[in-house]
Amino acid sequence: MHWQLSPYAILVSAGGIISAMLTISAWRRRPETGAAIFTLMMGGVTLWSLTNALELSATRLAAKIIFAKVEYIGIVIVPVTWLCFALQYTGRQKWITRRNLALLSIIPILTLGLAWTNETHGLLWRSTRLGTDGSFPVLVLTHGIWFWFYITFSYIALSIGTLSFIHALIHSPRLFHGQTGTLLVGLFAPWVGNFLYLSGLNPFPHLDLTLVGFVITGLALSWGLFYYRILETIPVARNVVMEQMSDGVIVLDHQNRVIDFNPAAQSFLENLRPDAIGTPITDILSNLPAMAECCHKENVEFTELALPVGNKERIFDLRVSLFRDWRGTPQGKLMIWRDITEKKGAEEAIRKSEERHRSVTQSSNDAIILMDSDWRIISWNRGAENIFGYSEEKILGQPATRLMPGHYKQLHLEEVKRLRAGGKPRVIGKTIEYTGKREGGSTFPVELSLASWEAGKKTFFSAIIRDITARKQAESIQHRYAKELEAQNAELDAFAHTVAHDLKKPLTELIGFSSLLKIQITETLNESQSNSLQKIEQNALKMGNIIDELLLLASVRDMKKIDTHPLDMAKIIAEVRMRLEYMIGEYQAELVLPECWPEAIGYRPWIEEVWVNYLSNAVQYGGRPPHIQMGATVEKETIRFWVRDNGEGLSPDDQAQLFTAFERLHQASIEGHGLGLSIVRRIVEKLGGRVGVESRKGHGSTFFFTLPCA
Repeated sequence: MHWQLSPYAILVSAGGIISAMLTISAWRRRPETGAAIFTLMMGGVTLWSLTNALELSATRLAAKIIFAKVEYIGIVIVPVTWLCFALQYTGRQKWITRRNLALLSIIPILTLGLAWTNETHGLLWRSTRLGTDGSFPVLVLTHGIWFWFYITFSYIALSIGTLSFIHALIHSPRLFHGQTGTLLVGLFAPWVGNFLYLSGLNPFPHLDLTLVGFVITGLALSWGLFYYRILETIPVARNVVMEQMSDGVIVLDHQNRVIDFNPAAQSFLENLRPDAIGTPITDILSNLPAMAECCHKENVEFTELALPVGNKERIFDLRVSLFRDWRGTPQGKLMIWRDITEKKGAEEAIRKSEERHRSVTQSSNDAIILMDSDWRIISWNRGAENIFGYSEEKILGQPATRLMPGHYKQLHLEEVKRLRAGGKPRVIGKTIEYTGKREGGSTFPVELSLASWEAGKKTFFSAIIRDITARKQAESIQHRYAKELEAQNAELDAFAHTVAHDLKKPLTELIGFSSLLKIQITETLNESQSNSLQKIEQNALKMGNIIDELLLLASVRDMKKIDTHPLDMAKIIAEVRMRLEYMIGEYQAELVLPECWPEAIGYRPWIEEVWVNYLSNAVQYGGRPPHIQMGATVEKETIRFWVRDNGEGLSPDDQAQLFTAFERLHQASIEGHGLGLSIVRRIVEKLGGRVGVESRKGHGSTFFFTLPCA
């Protein structure tokens, strides 16, 4: 094989070397957006350039055809990768799908196959020959129909990519105009060379000037790669980040003029209008001198500024940082500020809440203790210090078991072990009584409320502990008093029964003898003696009633379980009338009864006593003669039984004293011991009912009691 080095081959080789350097540099930046496709594109240009240089240097036709076929590997790579790089660089990467890439690859793959099999069909080159008219031999090709089809496909791909860059140049901020313009210059140079090669206007016939254009492309892209860092900062990243940021951002050049800003900055600063590009930042911030002063500094790390926004003052967190080019030369500044008004308000609220919480905690008389997941004390209030004796400095970090006697420590450790094994808590969420231990080792009773909560992945515990020593002492005293009272009541009951039974027999004899005397010697007694004997009999009967009531009162208090049944109230009233027959006859009382009685639940002996008390009072304290009505009213689930008399009625003060033991009402010529109504109240309340009176002076009285319906 023979070689002849030409100036054109040297120029193309230089372009290939530049492209190779760009390929290596882009490969090192492949994690950046677009770097991988850019690497593949420049690799294609490198292969195209170097194989074309070999084609130009070869002197035989067969060698030139082989190198021309190898060139087509780079030729079919460049248009598709250029289109993909343009779409990705300008933020249209959503079009780069596997399906679209597969469709775009069909024509390049077919073209490469046709280039290697051209001798059998001539679709790419109809003829090939060696041109020797110039200073060195060149490959002269007559292009076939597929060549023009592929050129059309390539121009469409290059046009779409170019239009994407032009659109980005028009709409991107001034900050990115340099790098976008550099990419367009690098693109147009090969276009011009390719157009001259295909149009017949080529000053060097049969030489493909496209690769000369790629030399210019390599130089332009080298400048863009190292000066503008086109693979590190791309407009689409700016659009995604800047436009959607809630923080205000302004980019300044080295003379502190605005070259870019985002909508958030415009909403914060009323002087920042859409046409503010190129305006000195000091003019825009003329009404905000504190912020303008920060712009003259190279770096400002998070300073807080209070700025007026509308009619309110807002608090901002401002940062100003200097950015440099690849040589370290300052190019401008980046201003970023964040509205932290709500955050500051929340911090103040949290601080106040913490202060309030600490104030409440510290002022509490109870011990409030916080513990971490290892049950070590992390918070200790003044109440805890007063109760346990430990100072906060001495107890913080200590295990909670320090506050427990020995036997409680073991129970606590078993509970912790069970909780860590996934068991259900026995104490957490409850209030219990246990024994605490003070600093000196003394123990005392406490009431403990224990709770737990999650913070992150850790569990914390809080304990509210109250010293119940005084309460326990009071309970002990109360228990002792209750025992003493119970013993006294038992003694009193025994005394009452004894006295009642001891008085009952002689009193019965007294009543009997007085009645006998009244029968036998009535005719021999004068009026005074007869009245005295009558008074003896009446007082003896009254004493008998008092003794019966005392015995009934004792039985009501002693009976724990009452055997209640439905009551036949008509029979009970009949028994009551028999018992009070002498009194009813003596006072010539008139009784009005209902035809039937509703059925209630109660204890028959006690209810009979209730009626005896109510009816006897109505006879004694009613009108003259007494006119008495008895009845019952059904009220939902209870029955109200009542006795109404025609007496003088009771004042509110007199009504308030009724149903109280040993109270009596002093009325003209009438006095009562008051024990009966107190017994009525105890009986009825023990049966689940209530008692009462309705009365008005001059209109009589109505006494009632209630019982559950049967």
